[in-house]
Amino acid sequence: MKIKKLFLALAAATLIINLPLVAADPFGPRCGPFGTPLPDEISSPPRLAQCGALEKKGHEANVISRASRVVSALEKDYEDNVSSLIRSRWIFRKSANVAEVLGNGFLYIGAGSSTVAGGVAMVGSQSIANILLFSSTVCFAAHIIFIGFAKCCAREEREREKQLDALAKRIGFSVIPLEPIITDDALGSNDVKTKADV
Repeated sequence: MKIKKLFLALAAATLIINLPLVAADPFGPRCGPFGTPLPDEISSPPRLAQCGALEKKGHEANVISRASRVVSALEKDYEDNVSSLIRSRWIFRKSANVAEVLGNGFLYIGAGSSTVAGGVAMVGSQSIANILLFSSTVCFAAHIIFIGFAKCCAREEREREKQLDALAKRIGFSVIPLEPIITDDALGSNDVKTKADV
């Protein structure tokens, strides 16, 4: 018990003697117990330089990490834009083709209905002829609507193709043009093919 009290008293005395030195140098005492000088490696360790280097290294790693996240986000956005343009270009091209087929189909149905209506009117059934004439008028209107829709879809497809071509040129690629040509059979054989922007 006496040894324990003696050890505690010795430790307290050492702390009291070195307390001003510790308060003057927060990075550690420059003297050993009872004022004995310490070697230079122990008395002045390069803690500040180490802390500064670690802090700078951590900052650089943080900047590099942030930059890599930005680059990966931009790459993902670029890929999303390209895939969206490819998908919408395909949808508009197919819609233009289907609308062209429907529009020209309604043109021929309307022409056939009006011809049949003329024949029925000559036979004598005017009510059936009127129904056929009305249906041929509806078919002609449907022809105009579907051909107009096909032209709009072809124009939108061409806009997507231009944007896709601009994105492809940035990375050294080229896009094969697949612009649909809308054929309006109502214009006659002299000017059958119509550009999408007409």
